[in-house]
Amino acid sequence: MQADLLDPNKALEHEVYCYGIDLLNHGYFWESHVAFEAIWHAQGRKGDEADLLKALIKIGAAGLKQRLGQEEAAEGHLSRAFELIEGLRSKYKFYCGLNLDELLQLTPESIEIKPFP
Repeated sequence: MQADLLDPNKALEHEVYCYGIDLLNHGYFWESHVAFEAIWHAQGRKGDEADLLKALIKIGAAGLKQRLGQEEAAEGHLSRAFELIEGLRSKYKFYCGLNLDELLQLTPESIEIKPFP
């Protein structure tokens, strides 16, 4: 899958990004990883957008591990995602269409991301 760069101010217009969120919210954790990773690579794997994408990848990994009954691995992925999100939270409350405080409330059992318009 190929993807364009993610503009934080137009994130909810980015087809692959929104598709990744939809996949994640519907429990297609591996598939969401593929979508987010394509954008992450396009971003050069550096910068704030890349950190958010890496966090979303980790959230999907947490959901997959939870589904497989691997609780410790799920918590580890979510913990790393939270580290990345907290780094962004020091600069932004809302970023790329997402409320960062809400992301920090996720648990492996309750993964659902709600973009704001």
